[in-house]
Amino acid sequence: MQESKEEILDDTIQVVAKKIRNKRKKLEKIKETKQKVASKKITLEKEQEEMLASEESVISQLKDLEEISKSLLANQKKVSQIIASAEKVDSKEEREKRVDKILNRLADALLVNSISENFNEHYLSVEGHDALTKAV
Repeated sequence: MQESKEEILDDTIQVVAKKIRNKRKKLEKIKETKQKVASKKITLEKEQEEMLASEESVISQLKDLEEISKSLLANQKKVSQIIASAEKVDSKEEREKRVDKILNRLADALLVNSISENFNEHYLSVEGHDALTKAV
């Protein structure tokens, strides 16, 4: 079953919220690691050094995600209205396609009818002319 656009929007909001939680956890882990290093409880391994080096990037990503989340949540109603409007346009386009299809079929039927009438008139006039010629 295909998801509605509102469900897709809700799923998107949930995905962004999950990414925010993950970034916050990563920042918390970075802070804990920094504290352990400062108190000389641990010596850093390569992976931990890379994690500490990524702090600014993680902070930047978190800020971006929070802005996206705020925007999505603040505009959720507006987005829903836009989606509903888009669905109306889709429906209108489908109706227009159906009307076009009906008009094309009607035009085909009229063309066939016109050709048929012209053929019958021509055929009758030829037969009538032949009949008159024989009678005379």
